[in-house]
Amino acid sequence: MGFISAVKNFMGFDDAYDDYEEEDRYEDEQEEEEPRARRRRTSKVIPITARNEDANVQIIKPATFDDARKASEVLMRDQVVVFDVTGMRDSEEALRVVDFVSGTVFGLRGNIRKINTGIFIAAPRHIDISGDNIKEHTRNNFDWR
Repeated sequence: MGFISAVKNFMGFDDAYDDYEEEDRYEDEQEEEEPRARRRRTSKVIPITARNEDANVQIIKPATFDDARKASEVLMRDQVVVFDVTGMRDSEEALRVVDFVSGTVFGLRGNIRKINTGIFIAAPRHIDISGDNIKEHTRNNFDWR
């Protein structure tokens, strides 16, 4: 190695990289992408024919105010309850039963409707109550008899 080569090497102008073999560059063949399987969207709609095995309707005929708790417990289990206060002797106590169950319905964000005189249906919020001659129970149209 001569003086000039040593200076070139020191200054970084050495052509030492020319000693290495370069690889031939070529473009890869483009691989064909396989078509992706389309992802099926699952529907959150439940068919009308689907049945909930846990769906029950309890019918309660309270005799005293203490029986109002039974109707509320049914609602808290996410079940529908029909309660009939027509057999209660004390109309004030019957009114308290309706008020107690209405409070439970309100707390659970459910709904309550009057079916007939003294007969009500109450349901959790995920169950809609509809039909002919069913009246919504509100303070303005409260007629529990």
